[in-house]
Amino acid sequence: MIHFTVLLGVSLALLVIPFSIATSRKKYRGRHLPGPRALPFIGNILDLLAHSLLKTLRQWANEFGPIMQVRVLQKNLIILNTMEAVSEVLNKRKNLYSNRPWFHMAGELMTAHESIIFSQSNESWKRRRRCAIQGLRPTKKRAFQREQQKMRDALLYRLGKNPDEFREEIRLCSARQILSPLYGLVPQSSQDKIVRLGEFLSEEVSGAAVLGNYAVDLFPILKYVPPSLPGMGFMDRARNVRELLQVTIMEPFLFAVNQSEASESFSSNFVLEQLASDTTEPPDVHESDIKWAAYSLYVAGVETTLVSVLLFIALMIQNQDRQNKGREEIEQVLPPGKMPLHDDIVNLPFCQSLVKETLRLYPPIPLGLPHMASVDDEYLGYHIPRNSIMVPNIWAIAHDPRLYGKPDEFIPERFMDRTEDVLDPSAYIFGFGRRMCPGLDFGMDSVNLICLSILASFNMTHKKDRKGNDIVSELEFGEETVSSMPKPFQCRFEPTPRYFEWQASMKE
Repeated sequence: MIHFTVLLGVSLALLVIPFSIATSRKKYRGRHLPGPRALPFIGNILDLLAHSLLKTLRQWANEFGPIMQVRVLQKNLIILNTMEAVSEVLNKRKNLYSNRPWFHMAGELMTAHESIIFSQSNESWKRRRRCAIQGLRPTKKRAFQREQQKMRDALLYRLGKNPDEFREEIRLCSARQILSPLYGLVPQSSQDKIVRLGEFLSEEVSGAAVLGNYAVDLFPILKYVPPSLPGMGFMDRARNVRELLQVTIMEPFLFAVNQSEASESFSSNFVLEQLASDTTEPPDVHESDIKWAAYSLYVAGVETTLVSVLLFIALMIQNQDRQNKGREEIEQVLPPGKMPLHDDIVNLPFCQSLVKETLRLYPPIPLGLPHMASVDDEYLGYHIPRNSIMVPNIWAIAHDPRLYGKPDEFIPERFMDRTEDVLDPSAYIFGFGRRMCPGLDFGMDSVNLICLSILASFNMTHKKDRKGNDIVSELEFGEETVSSMPKPFQCRFEPTPRYFEWQASMKE
């Protein structure tokens, strides 16, 4: 049915494009940006949709350099392929590039521009981002870390009981690690309503953010076509997401406000602070801002944590020698029966390097969410037209051979070399400029704690068949969402002596 939708969109767009071309021609100083040859009217759409997007962009990056232009109809997509380009444009000139392009499906039709992630750079976005930053302020860090450690302990216990269900158990822990400090809410199963709804909505919205998954993002005029026509089912899908979003946002928020056990959570504390204010001025932050700030942190944090931990496990299976070396470091540093805590991580540099190399080799979000140029600008003598869509190519940065030798190989030792200043992947996997994730420290704390605790507790190997042979699962990815979520794979978890010592200490 999407073929009919695309055909309808093309037909309607062709009525508008000639007028757009005639009214938008301007002469600019500066060189034209390099990029692949674009076809009339449709630009590079066919190239982007025909093959793996990351492979196509990597090939173009090698050919055209640090900055290149890709055309999609009358839109400029400017791809930033190096850390230097991203730092100069999106970080140093953040005031000029803090806006988002218009996400027609994910931003407008599904989330009504309410989410911090997709909304424009307007007053409500500023309030919600400020709300998120204040809610995660450093004075709250210890309380959040205590919650993360509780959820970690529950994960280790459940993994020991249900190792074959590790994907679901890590999904539950990822949700708990964020729902607990945000709302004081602790779901008991990965099948709990709030967990499943959050997972479903995350998949729906992140899938809608991928160029080409919905024709309406290529042909926005489809929003105004009667929904009863063939190929317009995306409108019903968007409405369903909007309705479920209200449930997912309201239920945990009301729990946080009404339940005493949620008194240390992000949402209830912020609400109480506003209610306790005796000022007669209108509050700086509205209730809707708190709801959407909390939800945005939840949906972004759960998937990033889940993806990162699953990839860590997959790479430990493939790199048994590095896994053993990391566990040996834990044995040397920590006393028997103790699991890593946040304060221990700094004393486990090789274990940290295992996590860093996981995030570098497979960035959780390989293509950063796009920014938009609010003015005409220049970089390296190239003209950047106003309203250009700026896409940070995180995958290209993470695999830049100038930054990382043998970039396609898993080499955690690169971060142990004190003679070189190797770029930490946290410099680019959490976004840029004013769109940098406000939960950066919270997210890294969570990922490090879970990964290092699993490493301390279990030897991760291939599953065996009935004859005792390894069942080797290739690490594969889907391309329908913005994340590097791996497809399901198998893993055998063998408890370590430290795990049994820890269990015994927990019973005392």
